[in-house]
Amino acid sequence: MPLRFEAAYGSAVDQHNNLKIFEPRMEPTSIPDGVEYQYAIYRGDTRYSFGCFGLCTIVQEEGRRVRVFTLDLGLDWVIESIQKLRQCLDIDGGDFDFAQRVAEGLVLVFQSQTGNSEEVRYMAFMRDAVFKAKGWVAPDGLVRLANGDVVLAQVVLPVNP
Repeated sequence: MPLRFEAAYGSAVDQHNNLKIFEPRMEPTSIPDGVEYQYAIYRGDTRYSFGCFGLCTIVQEEGRRVRVFTLDLGLDWVIESIQKLRQCLDIDGGDFDFAQRVAEGLVLVFQSQTGNSEEVRYMAFMRDAVFKAKGWVAPDGLVRLANGDVVLAQVVLPVNP
């Protein structure tokens, strides 16, 4: 059965596939504004690890300060990790569909955060070049950034002091 994650407190759950993704450990990297995400994904008692890199930046949108956390799912080793995860979990569907559904789960873990003094956005993306190299076609309705990157999933958390 294809993945279908729903936000749960501090996690994302796919009840049909008995999967749960917990909020990741987030560590700074050696590059400015860099973030390393270390996720634990469980199926029952079996734990799978997943990691990726991204950035934490501050942008101004319509006069509002927004903290944006990105998850870069377009690196070769990350795509390989996603494909290995699909094989381990034996999930139906195509590679792109699985990658997009995993991306949804990765950002949905943040949905229940409160205490935000500013708007916060978590965004998982892949570069357009990855789509071309893999022969994937981004479905209509996905957001494309100005640089051509494709947003697979995002969660926006309003100010909630």
